[in-house]
Amino acid sequence: MSTTVRRTVIVLGLIAAGVIITARPPVFADDKEDAKLARRLEALTERVAAMERSFGSRASDSSRPSFSERLATLEKGLGELAGAAGRAKWSTPERNVNELRRSITNGERERTALRDRLSALERSSREVADCARELRSVRATLDSLGRDLRALESRVRRLESRP
Repeated sequence: MSTTVRRTVIVLGLIAAGVIITARPPVFADDKEDAKLARRLEALTERVAAMERSFGSRASDSSRPSFSERLATLEKGLGELAGAAGRAKWSTPERNVNELRRSITNGERERTALRDRLSALERSSREVADCARELRSVRATLDSLGRDLRALESRVRRLESRP
Protein backbone atom coordinates (compact mmCIF):
# COMPACT_ATOMS: atom_id res chain seq x y z
CA MET A 1 0.00 0.00 0.00
CA SER A 2 1.44 3.39 -0.92
CA THR A 3 2.11 6.08 1.62
CA THR A 4 -0.65 8.29 0.20
CA VAL A 5 -3.24 5.59 0.73
CA ARG A 6 -1.86 4.82 4.17
CA ARG A 7 -2.04 8.48 5.15
CA THR A 8 -5.57 8.74 3.81
CA VAL A 9 -6.65 5.76 5.88
CA ILE A 10 -5.00 7.22 9.00
CA VAL A 11 -6.63 10.63 8.47
CA LEU A 12 -10.04 9.08 7.95
CA GLY A 13 -9.57 6.86 11.01
CA LEU A 14 -8.59 9.82 13.15
CA ILE A 15 -11.52 11.88 11.91
CA ALA A 16 -13.88 8.97 12.63
CA ALA A 17 -12.36 8.58 16.09
CA GLY A 18 -12.80 12.31 16.72
CA VAL A 19 -16.43 12.17 15.59
CA ILE A 20 -17.12 9.15 17.78
CA ILE A 21 -15.48 10.75 20.78
CA THR A 22 -17.37 14.02 20.38
CA ALA A 23 -20.69 12.31 19.60
CA ARG A 24 -20.66 10.23 22.78
CA PRO A 25 -23.17 11.33 25.34
CA PRO A 26 -21.56 13.06 28.28
CA VAL A 27 -20.62 10.81 31.13
CA PHE A 28 -20.75 12.17 34.62
CA ALA A 29 -17.18 12.18 35.77
CA ASP A 30 -14.92 14.41 37.69
CA ASP A 31 -13.15 17.45 36.31
CA LYS A 32 -9.79 15.68 36.05
CA GLU A 33 -11.16 13.17 33.56
CA ASP A 34 -12.94 15.93 31.63
CA ALA A 35 -9.71 17.92 31.41
CA LYS A 36 -7.79 14.82 30.39
CA LEU A 37 -10.37 14.00 27.72
CA ALA A 38 -10.35 17.59 26.49
CA ARG A 39 -6.54 17.52 26.20
CA ARG A 40 -6.67 14.22 24.32
CA LEU A 41 -9.37 15.55 22.00
CA GLU A 42 -7.40 18.74 21.41
CA ALA A 43 -4.23 16.74 20.69
CA LEU A 44 -6.17 14.50 18.35
CA THR A 45 -7.67 17.53 16.59
CA GLU A 46 -4.22 19.07 16.18
CA ARG A 47 -2.84 15.84 14.73
CA VAL A 48 -5.74 15.58 12.29
CA ALA A 49 -5.24 19.22 11.26
CA ALA A 50 -1.51 18.65 10.76
CA MET A 51 -2.18 15.58 8.64
CA GLU A 52 -4.81 17.40 6.63
CA ARG A 53 -2.32 20.21 5.98
CA SER A 54 0.41 17.83 4.86
CA PHE A 55 -2.00 15.66 2.91
CA GLY A 56 -3.88 18.64 1.54
CA SER A 57 -0.83 20.01 -0.23
CA ARG A 58 -0.43 16.70 -2.00
CA ALA A 59 -4.13 16.31 -2.70
CA SER A 60 -4.24 19.71 -4.39
CA ASP A 61 -1.41 18.66 -6.69
CA SER A 62 -3.31 18.17 -9.95
CA SER A 63 -0.29 16.86 -11.85
CA ARG A 64 -0.48 13.47 -10.12
CA PRO A 65 -3.39 11.20 -11.01
CA SER A 66 -5.65 10.03 -8.22
CA PHE A 67 -5.18 6.71 -6.51
CA SER A 68 -8.18 5.17 -8.26
CA GLU A 69 -6.86 6.32 -11.65
CA ARG A 70 -3.44 4.83 -10.91
CA LEU A 71 -5.05 1.57 -9.76
CA ALA A 72 -7.19 1.45 -12.91
CA THR A 73 -4.07 2.04 -15.01
CA LEU A 74 -2.25 -0.80 -13.25
CA GLU A 75 -5.19 -3.16 -13.70
CA LYS A 76 -5.44 -2.21 -17.37
CA GLY A 77 -1.71 -2.80 -17.80
CA LEU A 78 -1.95 -6.20 -16.12
CA GLY A 79 -4.85 -7.09 -18.39
CA GLU A 80 -2.84 -6.04 -21.45
CA LEU A 81 0.15 -8.09 -20.28
CA ALA A 82 -2.12 -11.07 -19.75
CA GLY A 83 -3.58 -10.57 -23.23
CA ALA A 84 -0.09 -10.29 -24.72
CA ALA A 85 0.82 -13.55 -23.00
CA GLY A 86 -2.10 -15.19 -24.81
CA ARG A 87 -4.41 -15.34 -21.83
CA ALA A 88 -7.90 -13.91 -21.38
CA LYS A 89 -8.47 -10.94 -19.06
CA TRP A 90 -9.24 -11.77 -15.47
CA SER A 91 -11.35 -9.77 -13.13
CA THR A 92 -8.93 -9.20 -10.26
CA PRO A 93 -5.34 -7.96 -10.22
CA GLU A 94 -4.32 -10.90 -8.01
CA ARG A 95 -5.51 -13.36 -10.64
CA ASN A 96 -3.75 -11.35 -13.34
CA VAL A 97 -0.51 -11.36 -11.37
CA ASN A 98 -0.78 -15.08 -10.61
CA GLU A 99 -1.53 -15.89 -14.24
CA LEU A 100 1.35 -13.71 -15.41
CA ARG A 101 3.67 -15.49 -12.97
CA ARG A 102 2.54 -18.81 -14.45
CA SER A 103 3.11 -17.41 -17.94
CA ILE A 104 6.60 -16.27 -17.00
CA THR A 105 7.36 -19.67 -15.46
CA ASN A 106 6.10 -21.44 -18.58
CA GLY A 107 8.10 -19.05 -20.76
CA GLU A 108 11.23 -19.82 -18.75
CA ARG A 109 10.60 -23.57 -19.17
CA GLU A 110 10.15 -23.13 -22.92
CA ARG A 111 13.29 -21.00 -23.13
CA THR A 112 15.25 -23.67 -21.25
CA ALA A 113 13.88 -26.39 -23.54
CA LEU A 114 14.78 -24.33 -26.62
CA ARG A 115 18.27 -23.70 -25.24
CA ASP A 116 18.73 -27.44 -24.68
CA ARG A 117 17.50 -28.21 -28.20
CA LEU A 118 19.83 -25.56 -29.64
CA SER A 119 22.83 -27.01 -27.81
CA ALA A 120 21.87 -30.50 -29.07
CA LEU A 121 21.66 -29.12 -32.63
CA GLU A 122 25.05 -27.43 -32.20
CA ARG A 123 26.54 -30.74 -31.04
CA SER A 124 24.93 -32.48 -34.00
CA SER A 125 26.26 -29.85 -36.39
CA ARG A 126 29.77 -30.38 -34.98
CA GLU A 127 29.35 -34.13 -35.51
CA VAL A 128 28.16 -33.51 -39.08
CA ALA A 129 31.16 -31.23 -39.68
CA ASP A 130 33.48 -33.95 -38.31
CA CYS A 131 31.82 -36.53 -40.58
CA ALA A 132 32.19 -34.22 -43.59
CA ARG A 133 35.89 -33.74 -42.79
CA GLU A 134 36.36 -37.52 -42.52
CA LEU A 135 34.46 -38.03 -45.79
CA ARG A 136 36.75 -35.52 -47.57
CA SER A 137 39.74 -37.36 -46.10
CA VAL A 138 38.39 -40.75 -47.30
CA ARG A 139 37.70 -39.31 -50.78
CA ALA A 140 41.22 -37.87 -50.91
CA THR A 141 42.63 -41.26 -49.87
CA LEU A 142 40.48 -43.04 -52.47
CA ASP A 143 41.62 -40.59 -55.15
CA SER A 144 45.23 -41.20 -54.14
CA LEU A 145 44.70 -44.95 -54.21
CA GLY A 146 42.99 -44.63 -57.63
CA ARG A 147 46.00 -42.75 -59.00
CA ASP A 148 48.38 -45.31 -57.53
CA LEU A 149 46.27 -48.15 -59.00
CA ARG A 150 46.28 -46.55 -62.46
CA ALA A 151 50.05 -46.05 -62.19
CA LEU A 152 50.54 -49.68 -61.22
CA GLU A 153 48.27 -50.89 -64.03
CA SER A 154 50.20 -48.83 -66.53
CA ARG A 155 53.50 -50.29 -65.23
CA VAL A 156 52.08 -53.79 -65.44
CA ARG A 157 51.01 -53.19 -69.05
CA ARG A 158 54.44 -51.84 -69.91
CA LEU A 159 56.13 -54.82 -68.30
CA GLU A 160 53.83 -57.25 -70.09
CA SER A 161 54.41 -55.57 -73.40
CA ARG A 162 58.21 -56.06 -73.17
CA PRO A 163 59.66 -59.18 -74.73
